[in-house]
Amino acid sequence: MPSLTMKNHLGVVTATIARALRLAFLKRYTPVADLTTLALPATLTARADGGLVYVTGEGCCFEWVLASTVAHDGVDVIQVAGVAQGRWHRVTSAMTYGPNINAMLASKQTGWAKAVLVHEGQTTIEALTEQTMAQAPALQLEFTGDSISRDKAAARPGRYYWNYLSFTLFVTSKNLRLPKLFPWALLQSPFTADDPSLTDVIGDVRYFLAGLDTYVDGIEYVEVGDFDIVEEDLDERVICGTLVFRVKVSVGIPDEDLEPLRVDVQPKLTQSAQAAIYDDVPFDPLNFVAKGFGCAVGAGFVRSFGPATDLVTVGGVAVAAQSASVTLTADKDIWRDADATGALYFTTVAHDETPPAVATGRLRIGRTVTDATGVVRDDFVCSRSVDMGALFTVP
Repeated sequence: MPSLTMKNHLGVVTATIARALRLAFLKRYTPVADLTTLALPATLTARADGGLVYVTGEGCCFEWVLASTVAHDGVDVIQVAGVAQGRWHRVTSAMTYGPNINAMLASKQTGWAKAVLVHEGQTTIEALTEQTMAQAPALQLEFTGDSISRDKAAARPGRYYWNYLSFTLFVTSKNLRLPKLFPWALLQSPFTADDPSLTDVIGDVRYFLAGLDTYVDGIEYVEVGDFDIVEEDLDERVICGTLVFRVKVSVGIPDEDLEPLRVDVQPKLTQSAQAAIYDDVPFDPLNFVAKGFGCAVGAGFVRSFGPATDLVTVGGVAVAAQSASVTLTADKDIWRDADATGALYFTTVAHDETPPAVATGRLRIGRTVTDATGVVRDDFVCSRSVDMGALFTVP
């Protein structure tokens, strides 16, 4: 299920595109050297909500969030001394300026837009144009509608949809530089850093949107469209145009009655019978040791077994070992078996003597080799699947 839902996708997509445009084109404040300087009240006195500043020592931008009261941490959140409300927040975004991983928006040092606005309810194109022209060069984003259709490939009809969201971007350029007869507000301007022409702006915006990867699950792509000039003020040398584009998204209606999935996982070390000798012997799920049942190598001949330390499956029946304390014989091979009740059976033979046959209903677990002082070797001959490491929870 995509992260975009029928309920949230219109707002999420509009906010995502607006933020992308701000990070790409909004004019930055004068760069500051480091976070200590950023926290000084005299560094930037005219802080506007959403304003961006590049911090040289950090290699990225910080954004002024007027409503923020998040605690100052000196790394990602910077409180200006003496300011109770409003914080500088480190910009974290995977988006890039065009198809270039080395051009991260979070590290972009420059921009030319004095304002990047979102449509706030103006009902006429004249009102939209007037607001944008007053802050040129500027951008204003307006969501104009959508075209939704059911995803025919969806396994459950009515749950998944494609939607094409249509936007109009109002773009304004202004250039009062001499000579007045040269149309720098419209054509390529030699002052693109501060006063880009309308053709410069449209070129930048189309390049950015056409290659935009928002990293939002469900936003498929941005498709740029036509550009039109809608207003001109030749005396003020202000020109306003509109660029239309649409965003293709996939949305879903998630099940609301599902319980969170939780799985406790216990890693196992699983070995087939006598795997060190016969690599092609398959694991036997009906006959295997699940825990313990070994004789530790070391001095002495007494070894203990019990239900807390030794578990085995015999003939498909999982059982715990019966409590037992066994004294092994010196200088012998001792074969041990278990049955479906958890009882243990030990058979002692000379070193390298042919092992005895396994009685019906029993599982041959392994062989212990002793010398005059204690256990020198212990081998499992049956399948094993024992805990390896600690249990963990997913997710």
